[in-house]
Amino acid sequence: ELKADLKRPVEKSYAEYERARTRVERDKRNHAHQAGLARTEFAPQETAQELERERRQYQLSLCEYFLKVNEIGSKKTTEFAQHLVEYYHAQCNVIKNSQEMLASMGGWVQDLVGDVQDIRKKRWEEERNELNEMRTTLRTSLSLDRPDEKAATNPGMKNFGDQREKERLLGTQRFGILNKRSDGIRKVWQRRYCTINNGMFSIAHSQKAPPTVTLQLLTCQCKEINDPSDSKRLCFNLVSQNRTYLFQAETEQEKESWIGVFRNTLEALLNEAFQQHSGSDGGGVESQAVHNARELTQGVIQKVMALPGNHLCCDCGAPKPTWISTNLGIFVCIECSGLHRELGVQYSRVRSIDLDNICTAELLVAHQMGNYAFNEVAEEGLAEKKLTPDSSMAERKDFIQAKYVNHKFIRSTGRSQEELLKALRSAVHMRDMSQLLNVHMEGVNMAGPLPDEPNQGTVLHCALGQEDNNSLHIVDFIINNGADVNKPNGELDSPLHMAVKRNLPQAVKLLLRAGGQAKVEDSEGRTPGVLAKELEFEECEDLLVSASSKSKTTRFDNIKIDWGLAGDQDERIYDDPAALLEERERLLAGTPDEPPAVPRRTRVTPISAEEEENRAPPPIPERTANVSAPPTPAPISFSNESLLHLRDAAPLPAPSTGRPSGFTKLASPPSSPNLSTLPHTPQRALPLPPGALRRVEALFDCEADHDDELSFHEGETIIVTVELDSDWWNGYIEGAPSRSGVFPVLYIKRP
Repeated sequence: ELKADLKRPVEKSYAEYERARTRVERDKRNHAHQAGLARTEFAPQETAQELERERRQYQLSLCEYFLKVNEIGSKKTTEFAQHLVEYYHAQCNVIKNSQEMLASMGGWVQDLVGDVQDIRKKRWEEERNELNEMRTTLRTSLSLDRPDEKAATNPGMKNFGDQREKERLLGTQRFGILNKRSDGIRKVWQRRYCTINNGMFSIAHSQKAPPTVTLQLLTCQCKEINDPSDSKRLCFNLVSQNRTYLFQAETEQEKESWIGVFRNTLEALLNEAFQQHSGSDGGGVESQAVHNARELTQGVIQKVMALPGNHLCCDCGAPKPTWISTNLGIFVCIECSGLHRELGVQYSRVRSIDLDNICTAELLVAHQMGNYAFNEVAEEGLAEKKLTPDSSMAERKDFIQAKYVNHKFIRSTGRSQEELLKALRSAVHMRDMSQLLNVHMEGVNMAGPLPDEPNQGTVLHCALGQEDNNSLHIVDFIINNGADVNKPNGELDSPLHMAVKRNLPQAVKLLLRAGGQAKVEDSEGRTPGVLAKELEFEECEDLLVSASSKSKTTRFDNIKIDWGLAGDQDERIYDDPAALLEERERLLAGTPDEPPAVPRRTRVTPISAEEEENRAPPPIPERTANVSAPPTPAPISFSNESLLHLRDAAPLPAPSTGRPSGFTKLASPPSSPNLSTLPHTPQRALPLPPGALRRVEALFDCEADHDDELSFHEGETIIVTVELDSDWWNGYIEGAPSRSGVFPVLYIKRP
């Protein structure tokens, strides 16, 4: 093919030469014929002059053809050797680059192997500890539920004890036909062959067919349906981890038999597990300390569950939810909790308040959030029908996926990522949980640097920079919802370095719980432990030393803040929960001791819990002409200079009283048996100086009658900004600065 291409110009020139020669001979033959001559041949000399141009063109084409043939022949002799040399050099470069890459990855691979081993060990240790704690809790509940002990103290338990004795005679094995209702759209009843054997419950289409569903009864719960109607009189529920089954028996006796076998199997499984590990638990002082810590935690849980909306499931509205999402601060029912667990811990981290050993560090967000405040943001744009307690698992799954993963029900503002970062920074500075939750659900990047933040710090650096023991819930929300706890700023200061520099031991606990690395170094080669030792912050140093040790510790589980549980006792905050219990027992026993070094809370005449619950709200006092809400203050702006000054300022001292650090109490009203006896005299509005805001708790629900008044619910915390007179103050709801106005003093719990 190559030769044909090279010959084509030569053949074309030759064809033109032949055409020209034929044309010249034809013309000469015609001239001879006109002269009366007949010529058939011509000598080359006669046509040479006229064919000069075509002949030279033909010779030129031949010359070019021979030149190209010569060039191709010369290349063929050396082309293979040249390609072989080029291939050799290319392979050398590839091998050299691969060696350099493998050498650079050697250190990284060694670090990765160590991290993988640590993660694997930590995961199994945490799972083992959680199972041990669950076992202890279940054992305690079983010991409290023994029929013989309860029957001795309560005659009403005798019938229940007799019923359990009859149920125990049924054994732990049963098989037969039950009607099961499907979860589809039609919800039809289907006959299924069910079997309980060896702690497993199986469902099959027939006795000879293989089972389609097999459940471990140790993780299930059997519930009777207390419905007097004939439609569900013979029905009962079996609640598993991810689904609730509805069964129907043929007779009442058959229904009771199935439920009794379910209970016997669960009891046998629990007893067997306890007997296998009966000698693994310690006792004595350690068990008493665990009991005291749980008692303190239960007090915090009860206070958190009293927040608005927490008496119902945050998703379906079922009463008395017993599962908490620790990173969102909401309560859900057992059916919705299984779907929350399927979402993954990056969306929701659910724990049981009855079965899991929850610590106070997991209640920081819930202490300030609540179901009502969460749904004000997460369901603000909800246009479709909300879930109900009777909703199916498929409906629950779609709704929860749309609410927590796709964030379909929020009021989206369509802001860019840069605008969201600015709004995130503003929410942290204002300590506004609602705005913080809103920007989080709009998709803000919690791990990236904040605009206008000194030293290219993240939102976690920003929150730690203003932490004064009153915004730990902000720090905890950021840590558990996408922040990188080990990402340094421009000066190579990790969040742990910043918490140590500002002497924030409670923040150090949260960072260490979330996986903060205590061995990371700053720009000067100092770890957080070395930095704490240089600055002589002993509490931070002890925590970092505990984190560096390989032994399991619970020092990071309890957070030392004012949880509002002191009541009529002093406002001291205890590092050890056992100290609080000992102090309470000492006060009840009347044991003389040294007077406390902290001031007592000024309070009115105490009343009983029953009187407190049945007490009606007091009448709202009349407002005088000079009592009105002060003008709304200008929004606070934070310049780079002020933030640098805040960062470089001396660390805040540890609080010596129950009031959080940075909150200074001014003049308290004199103690009086009855607040209504105070004279009603107009007073000048007393604005509190910056940094001295007062926190009070609402005793009753209050609905505003005027635009400048504040509406609030029982249990909410109000930040007081101005004392207008003895009957009316001005302030805003903690975590929601937009809800502000004047409110009556008689409706709050005065400090």
